[in-house]
Amino acid sequence: MAIPKKDEITPGNGIVIVREGNFDLQLYYHTIKDWFDKKLYTFTEKENTEKVKGHGNELLIKLDGDKKIDDFVEFHIETFALVRGLRKKGNKYTAHVKVNIVAYLELDYRNQWQDTPFKQLLFHLYVNFLIKHKIKSYYEANLYFEMMELLGEMKKTLEMYD
Repeated sequence: MAIPKKDEITPGNGIVIVREGNFDLQLYYHTIKDWFDKKLYTFTEKENTEKVKGHGNELLIKLDGDKKIDDFVEFHIETFALVRGLRKKGNKYTAHVKVNIVAYLELDYRNQWQDTPFKQLLFHLYVNFLIKHKIKSYYEANLYFEMMELLGEMKKTLEMYD
């Protein structure tokens, strides 16, 4: 199978975890931001919206990170949190939390191999024959490891332990 320009590490919908119970919104946010900073990712808050509902507020939080590995490969990790029924309970909140994490490699992120059909052919040959082993065994493996590390940190903030 040919390796595309956007090489997804997770399944199409990503990895999903669900939790009902206590939720510390600030701890969740700061844990993800600090992890991206520590791992030298560029952190972006894509969305942070709150809707007031009768059964409890609803939050949508999208936090992303990307990291340039070299002149050809860039790592991307996207996190989504849908928080429903958010209610204050003492100093914390209680809610139904659904978290999704997606990771992918972007090959030729500077689009140097995409402007002509001949360069696109060279890109295909380069990726699928010359550096395919390096993509699979090095880039994909490292991104997967980092994504799982972040997922572990997210689970800790949700008080989910393996």
